[in-house]
Amino acid sequence: MQLFAMKASYPLDEQTKEEVQQLLTRATEQDAIDYSVLMHAPFWQAAEQRGFFVLVYDDDKDVLIGALSALDLFGLNSYEWAAVVDPAYRRMGIGSELVAGFKHGLTERDSTGEMATAYPSEAASAFLISAGYEYSSSEATLSATATEQALVFPEDDDIRPYEQRDYLALQHMMEAGFSDLAEETEQLVAQTENNKHMKLAMYIEDGVAVGTISTTVREQELWVTAFTVEPGYRRSGIGTNLLKWAQNEAVKHGQTDVLLDVESDNDEALSLYKKAGFSVKGQVDYYVVK
Repeated sequence: MQLFAMKASYPLDEQTKEEVQQLLTRATEQDAIDYSVLMHAPFWQAAEQRGFFVLVYDDDKDVLIGALSALDLFGLNSYEWAAVVDPAYRRMGIGSELVAGFKHGLTERDSTGEMATAYPSEAASAFLISAGYEYSSSEATLSATATEQALVFPEDDDIRPYEQRDYLALQHMMEAGFSDLAEETEQLVAQTENNKHMKLAMYIEDGVAVGTISTTVREQELWVTAFTVEPGYRRSGIGTNLLKWAQNEAVKHGQTDVLLDVESDNDEALSLYKKAGFSVKGQVDYYVVK
């Protein structure tokens, strides 16, 4: 068997997109798992999204047998990646070829970091450990059907788009909620300004920004990508209203579902989301370089 490996940057051309889709279909039929979200399918042809593929072909048969998708989701030159190998070609070293190509791609881009992702399985865990990674954490994906919601809050409260004067409040909330550095908050603001599919909104109480939510559109889905409330204002209904606002945004723009990720052991957040009508759709495990 003669192998041919190459890299392809986002956005994918139609032929490559079709080849990857056929590979994922074969893997899904074997594993009974939908790999499309893990492999970033909604972003493959997004011109404003930074990412690349490593592709391995059986050159003799001219068929794609392995693909690795690396996505710089937050514009930080740090790549989240996942890989799929054709069931008929597993345990032949194809995964190692994909990872080697990915590492080369990181060097070409002077990347600042990486994180591997996989659906929970013994085979995926064993492969990633053998490739030099170790388990870090798990996130549950939750979803809710987009339906119009009634927002109920005091007369002086409001949810409005982010404004420059909100920066210090936003940075404090991102630090308290996610341990984000100031540079990461600046990146969030810049990416929102440059990406027509993203929105950043603030919850205002008595003229002060005390909550925030960031959303991005992926085809028919509205994803909540950053959502937090100032610590002293939590458990007061602000978070619930922000989630309702996101559902209303989805309805307004024709999306059918609202989705978000949360750490699987964050019981407080899981409880909030479930009360707001979200249900667990799946889980993704994250691995970091040892």
